[in-house]
Amino acid sequence: MIYNRSNGKAILQNPAATGIMLQSNEKCEYVYLAVNPHAKIEKHALSIPVTFFVIHGSGELILDGTVYSVTKCDLVEVAADVPREWINTTDSTLEVLVIKHLKNA
Repeated sequence: MIYNRSNGKAILQNPAATGIMLQSNEKCEYVYLAVNPHAKIEKHALSIPVTFFVIHGSGELILDGTVYSVTKCDLVEVAADVPREWINTTDSTLEVLVIKHLKNA
């Protein structure tokens, strides 16, 4: 099965970013995340582990207060309950595939 943004469900829409649920099953949720140029997704944490794969662009991912520079093709694994925030430091959109690993997996 092929899933894409055009048939996904918007789950985040604000001036900083857009999130589109591409697919969800009992093990994972797959979300396309687009962070607008020079925008920031405020600090938050999830109670489940998450994997990020940078599709396009670059920026900063702040994990529990530590700043990491990320760029295209970087893969980042984040444990449950770790505070994070995204900052797009560039003039182009930062695109990320978010894989949420559900508790029932």
